[in-house]
Amino acid sequence: MCALPTRFMRSGLCLLIPIVSYLICVSSVQAQRAPAQDWLADLDRTLNAPSGLMTGRLTVVSKSGRSLIWDFNTYKKGTDILYLFSSRSRDLELKLLYKRAGEICWIWDRLRASLFKKRDLEKFESILGSGFAYADLSGLSYESGYDPISLKPGQGTMILKIKPVSESGYTEIVVQMDATRKRPIRMDFHGKDKVLVKTLKLGYDLPLYNPRQRRREYLVSPVLMDVLDLETGRISRIEFFSFDPNVSPDDSLFNPDFLNR
Repeated sequence: MCALPTRFMRSGLCLLIPIVSYLICVSSVQAQRAPAQDWLADLDRTLNAPSGLMTGRLTVVSKSGRSLIWDFNTYKKGTDILYLFSSRSRDLELKLLYKRAGEICWIWDRLRASLFKKRDLEKFESILGSGFAYADLSGLSYESGYDPISLKPGQGTMILKIKPVSESGYTEIVVQMDATRKRPIRMDFHGKDKVLVKTLKLGYDLPLYNPRQRRREYLVSPVLMDVLDLETGRISRIEFFSFDPNVSPDDSLFNPDFLNR
């Protein structure tokens, strides 16, 4: 067998070294992303409320201390969600329908008395003047809509930083996850130029009343959500009171035409 000339061997090594270096770099990045992706999946798992009927209350407190309150029912079936918000003074005030895990958002409000669809960045507008945006309650999948940027340990927490894969009202979200129970306890939402615009704190381990079973039961998903809107100074709270998993809403309830009834 003829030996290859030395100059060809050197040329081959010169080509091989950058390829090997690139593969090592890619493997290192993938190894770093894998744990972050797992925590992102845990975020989705925890925030994914179960199907059935939930009742709750939305409270919005302005900087002056004035409070506005809406009671609501939430019907969920698969990835479809319907919210019905009512106030004591105006009765039914807002119908909010999400289809296909938040990809489609329809709303009907009392003032306009008409049905319309929220598109793209409109989904990041405020619900009833609260700190919650339409996107926040949509049941969206963070794992499919966001990429993990970094993951680092905190004090009893893991701090996960994620960014949207497409145009969004949030440029970055920093999530503090309970290191032991692997569930989010705080989410910081950053807007334009990565400026912090609001902070969401999540509460668990408060049992909800099951009216059918006449007992209280615990959920994996959060039952308290407090938002501090740094742009308006408003504090908003969503709290859930009851949950009936045996309610299976008819598919017609999630038809946009229902909102006009």
